[in-house]
Amino acid sequence: VMGLIALVQFQAASAANTFTATSLTSMGFSAPGVAKIMLNLTGYDTLDAAAFNGYTSTTWLIIQYSTISSIPASAFTQMTSLITLTLSINALTSQGANAFSTSNIPSTVLTLTLVGNNMNSIATNAFSTLNKLDTLFLGSNSLTSLSAVMFNGLTSLTNQWIKKATKARLFRKEK
Repeated sequence: VMGLIALVQFQAASAANTFTATSLTSMGFSAPGVAKIMLNLTGYDTLDAAAFNGYTSTTWLIIQYSTISSIPASAFTQMTSLITLTLSINALTSQGANAFSTSNIPSTVLTLTLVGNNMNSIATNAFSTLNKLDTLFLGSNSLTSLSAVMFNGLTSLTNQWIKKATKARLFRKEK
């Protein structure tokens, strides 16, 4: 069964705006049945922790073109069918130890894309609980170093690409 695909561009009304569940429902989208969501969140600087509550059949979520700098705890945990999560071309900065753990991201996620943000560091165990993750994209950030420990626990990881914007070098983790 193919679900509804929501491709929405939101333009924030003022300088400081929080994207909430009401933002989607006001456009006529309700949680059940939305399989893929692509959001251009121009002008939004905050993501409400409950914005995607109830989106249990969504398999694909892209959030891009925002000034969101951090992901709130449990922001995506109710998206229990999520396979692909893309948080690209936002303002994500240094992310703490649990930012990308299963306490914030469902364990069903296979592909995580964090390209084009402002991340200059990522905690060494940030991804350790995402043991089904097979693809991780970290390119075009300001990362200056990565610890091999960062990939411990990622037993399914087969594709991990990091393109350093400053040195334009491509790194690939070999299995």
